[in-house]
Amino acid sequence: MYHLEHVNSGLSNSVKSFIDNGGSLLIFPSDDINYDSYREFLSLLGVNYYTAIDTAKNKVRDINLKHPLYRNVFDGKPKGNLNLPIVSSHYLISKNTTAFKNDVLTLKDGHPFLVEYKIGKGNVYLSTVSLDKKSSNFSNHALFVPTLYNIALASQKKYPLFHVIGSNSSIDLSRGEKENVYHIKNNSLDIIPKVRNVANNTTVFINASIETAGNYLLENDRTKIGLAYNYNRSESDLSYLSSDEIDKIINSSSINLRYIDLTNGTIQSALSDLNIGKKYWKYCIILALLFLAVEIVLIKLFK
Repeated sequence: MYHLEHVNSGLSNSVKSFIDNGGSLLIFPSDDINYDSYREFLSLLGVNYYTAIDTAKNKVRDINLKHPLYRNVFDGKPKGNLNLPIVSSHYLISKNTTAFKNDVLTLKDGHPFLVEYKIGKGNVYLSTVSLDKKSSNFSNHALFVPTLYNIALASQKKYPLFHVIGSNSSIDLSRGEKENVYHIKNNSLDIIPKVRNVANNTTVFINASIETAGNYLLENDRTKIGLAYNYNRSESDLSYLSSDEIDKIINSSSINLRYIDLTNGTIQSALSDLNIGKKYWKYCIILALLFLAVEIVLIKLFK
C-alpha cells in the first residue's frame, strides 16, 4: 500500500484475507493520513498503528543485518560511517505489544523506520516514513531497491525441490472463486489428484498414483507448478547378528549350516579347511627343524 490517506473497510477486509492466506503487505503511509482510518485498519491486522507525526530531523542508525532482507546484501559487517537514509519527518507508532515483531531499520532516536510483523501465514512490513522526497531520501537511496526486492522475493511461496514417491506430500495453494480441476501430468500420464478446500486455501495431495520418478506439472487454468519426484533413497537396515548369535541359532535348529569366520583368512582357505580339514604338516616341519637346531646346539655345548 502506497500513499493512501484513508483505508476503507472493504479494502481492509480484503487485505486481511490476503495476509491470512500467506500474502505479504508493505505499507508506506501518506504524508497526511486519517489516523482513525489507519488505526482501525492496522488494528484489524494486529500490528502497531500510527499515533502522531514527528517532524524532527533524523537518520537511520541501525540495520538489522541478521534479518533475511539484508542477510546477503552486505559483504560482511559494514564498517565506518555509512551513508544511511535521512528523515525529515516520520510517524510514531503505538506502544502496545504485538506478537512476532522485528525492527528492520531503526532511527537514531530509537524509533522504528521499518518494522516486520508475522501475521498468520503472511507478513506485514510497516514503514513509519512516507516515500515523499520531502519526508526522506529513502526512495533515492541505495538501500531502497534491495529492501523492496527482497520483500517481494520473500513473499513468494517456497515449494520443495522434489518429493519422494510413496510419502504423503501435499502443497497449499490459494483458492480462487472459480477453481478448476487440478491435473498432475507429463508426456505419458495425466491424473486428477485429491484436493481439500478450506476457506481460501486448497490443499493438493500430490503423491496420488505417482510411481515413476521424473518431472511433472501440477496445473489447472490459473496455476502451473513444476513437480519433481525421486525414488526413496533411504538405506536398508544394516544391523546384523554377531557370530555368537548366528552359532546359537544354527545349534538350536536342525539346519545344516556352518558359520565361517573370515577374520584371519580368506574365503578360499576357509572353504579348503572345511572340505579337507586343517593341514598340520607345516607345523610338523617347523617343529622338526626347531628340535634339530636345539640338538646341534646341545651337542656342541657338551662335546
